[in-house]
Amino acid sequence: MSKFTLVLVVILLGASLAGNLNAAAIQIYSTGACAGANTGASGCSGGLLPLGANDNNWQYVVRPDAGTTGLNSSLVVSPIGGSPGWVGTDTVSEWLSPVPGGNFAAPTSWTAQDTFSLAGFIPSTLTLNLSVAADNLIAVVVDGTTVFTPACNNGPPSLQPYCFQQFYNTTVNNAQVTGGFLPGTNTIQLLLSNTDNPSPTGFRVEISGNATAITPEPATWKLMMLTLLVAGLAAVPLARRK
Repeated sequence: MSKFTLVLVVILLGASLAGNLNAAAIQIYSTGACAGANTGASGCSGGLLPLGANDNNWQYVVRPDAGTTGLNSSLVVSPIGGSPGWVGTDTVSEWLSPVPGGNFAAPTSWTAQDTFSLAGFIPSTLTLNLSVAADNLIAVVVDGTTVFTPACNNGPPSLQPYCFQQFYNTTVNNAQVTGGFLPGTNTIQLLLSNTDNPSPTGFRVEISGNATAITPEPATWKLMMLTLLVAGLAAVPLARRK
């Protein structure tokens, strides 16, 4: 085997590895999903938690009342009806609230939080696809940077403005986060404001993310080892002729 052939083998091997660095889904979950910290939860049906269950992917970390924070702080609730009412049910996500039924929470600020890991991914390649709704107002913060504050609907004076009648959509990429996404654990927070007198409050998130994986799949490792072995064996006669 000539030197040229050896170089060609190495180039082809590198191309094979580079071609395997494809975008893959990260592990991040919409509200109410029977996945992540909710895997194995009792009563899951169609991939969603039952009403009244705790969603431990999304947890309240700041609340003005004496209620629970952290684990078991977010309850799955039905959409509040009325006119205007909360955006209705689907098969992707559910409404969460710090109080049973979403009713009569204090007119002040709350913070809900989820985390996701980019271990095994190239952080700068991540794109998050995000749809949010909240009663009443919401701001999305990723790793300490506010990345989305939707301009929500105006309604009657007691409800101006409100973010619960529809989803508000955005994408978040590396350039929007100060310092970029982190190679390990990242944090996404929802800053929620219940601006009325004691009244219903809750939030809903539909989210996904894709980033480039940096770990070759097992089949790629096998191909790499086989290629190196063949190249090494073929190089032996070349070395002996020198």
